[in-house]
Amino acid sequence: MQVSQLQSQVQVLALAKDQAQQEYKQAQRALDRVAKDADRALLGLTTTATGAAVAPAPVNGQTTRRTGDDLLPELPHDAILALAGTQLATQHYAVVDGFVGKELSLRALSDIVHLYPTDDQPVFRMGELAGGHTGRNVRYQMEHVRGDYVLWVDEHDEYCPVSIKQMLRQIDRVVLERLQRWNDELSASALLRNKTMITCYPGNGARYTKHCDNPNQNGRKLTAIVYLNPEWEPTHGGELRLHTDNTTNVPLCVAPLLDRLLLFFSDRRVPHEVLPCFTNRYALTVWYLDYDEFMNAQVFGDMTHDAVEEEERIQQEIKSFAARAASKA
Repeated sequence: MQVSQLQSQVQVLALAKDQAQQEYKQAQRALDRVAKDADRALLGLTTTATGAAVAPAPVNGQTTRRTGDDLLPELPHDAILALAGTQLATQHYAVVDGFVGKELSLRALSDIVHLYPTDDQPVFRMGELAGGHTGRNVRYQMEHVRGDYVLWVDEHDEYCPVSIKQMLRQIDRVVLERLQRWNDELSASALLRNKTMITCYPGNGARYTKHCDNPNQNGRKLTAIVYLNPEWEPTHGGELRLHTDNTTNVPLCVAPLLDRLLLFFSDRRVPHEVLPCFTNRYALTVWYLDYDEFMNAQVFGDMTHDAVEEEERIQQEIKSFAARAASKA
């Protein structure tokens, strides 16, 4: 047999392999859709039997026009969003600089700084570590593990500044209305935004040790962080270190620069940590939930995860954190 004939056969086999892989992916997506439909049917039967009302799954990917949108800055160009969608697919994170512009970013920072030291309610509280499949189990604070102060808001809260409402609307316009065009995984998910976390890491070495936002299918699909730190320098610390799989196995450090949007998948694909901060570090974090995974965790979580065993595991986690901190002291 001639080499040319072998090469021809290899090409045919390679094409057949690619076609088989595409068909497998299509079948897997179809199977996922059937599984979601079955879960939603079960959820509907459960809530109907109990008389509980449940919100329907959201529909994403449709651009909308809302009151006040004409006051918002221009969105990033489609080419930038397309690149972000591709990067999420290939490396599980994406960085978009110049997200809303300096003017809105500085207004948001000013409003957050005004809220942070106030004696009025609401107040920032030390960040908590939430345990369990649903996040409703044991909650605890360990400053050497997580040293930030947080304020939870959404646009309906009276104390939520206009600048934050505009920032949230802009993130929604990207994630819920446009980004799914360029990312199949997001397109296959029914996404809804969770309450927003505003954080300040005080400049006393505060950090957040390596963790995942969704280690056990709690519903979080995509993490979106907008950084609000003008004139940031490396000596300020506070970079977000991403421990993603890459060819070099070297963690990536993302500087918390003003007007920078960081997106990454919330599950175990992107463990991350906040490095020690030596000046106050401000950020706004939004989680977009996968409706189906979230409802399964919240409604059926206790059916598959024994609460006693879960609490024992969390207590062991606390001991492990404490032992690790003691060894570094």
